[in-house]
Amino acid sequence: MANVYVTAWDSAAEVAQGDPTDFLVAVIGGANSGKLTVQPGKPRQRKRVRIQADADVFINFFSDNDDPTVTNGTDAMPLGADNPEYHDMEVGRLLKAIAR
Repeated sequence: MANVYVTAWDSAAEVAQGDPTDFLVAVIGGANSGKLTVQPGKPRQRKRVRIQADADVFINFFSDNDDPTVTNGTDAMPLGADNPEYHDMEVGRLLKAIAR
């Protein structure tokens, strides 16, 4: 099982201040995927997010109208365990992940 952690800020400047607006966790087990949605904060349509997992996973972003399946590496990017990445993410978009 893997946990995927997403921390969100309203802007890149707030990342340096260390004051996140959201903290989300998804538990992923085996072939099951986890799904997270970043919620609106200030009147911005985009947030800076830090994505971190405690095991190797594949992640992908989708629009809020989609309910796709993330497969092993064919349509997603790898994220190594304890190797956080920063992305800009539109509010309401889905982040889906599956264990590698």
